Amino acid sequence: MISKEKTCERIANENGVSSASVIRAEQFANGVDAAEEAVPGIKQEILTGSIKPTEKAVAAIAKAPQEERPALVQQLRQTKEPEKPEEKHKDKEKPQEKPQEKPKRKRSVAETLQAIREVSEKMLQPTGEMNEEDIFAEMEDALDTLIFRWNTCLQNNPTLCLSGLEGIRRIGEQGMDFIKNFEQSIREANAG
Repeated sequence: MISKEKTCERIANENGVSSASVIRAEQFANGVDAAEEAVPGIKQEILTGSIKPTEKAVAAIAKAPQEERPALVQQLRQTKEPEKPEEKHKDKEKPQEKPQEKPKRKRSVAETLQAIREVSEKMLQPTGEMNEEDIFAEMEDALDTLIFRWNTCLQNNPTLCLSGLEGIRRIGEQGMDFIKNFEQSIREANAG
């Protein structure tokens, strides 16, 4: 067995976050893209912080049917940033005069997402010849992503998956055709 590190784990390690954070950032990014597709210009509002919706609300847009997305985007614009508990009593209490360590600033979702995009772009740039382990890791990660997405579709829309079974079969056949052609391409490349 070849040991390998999944792409999300690699990105997480390079950015000092958990792999769950990377997955949440991907879901957030998918939500931002879906929101932008539904209502152009919203992406800029989210990423600049002019509106501050929750990660969950943004991610939900990508999971919603196309026709519901514009309404969900409008809801994002109406959400207000929740007041922090320490701000509620700000006027009632005087701050304590204790010297405190400067707290580490936590990255915002938009900053984490941008960092992940930058790392991902670097990973796509050729850095020399890939070895066998790198190739297998990339292909296995692509397969893991495919399985995850297909399972997500099934879990979120079992009825639609059943009614669209013929289309799903067609997509699966296209994938199998690609694999057969890929195998032929490898043989031709090695022969040439």
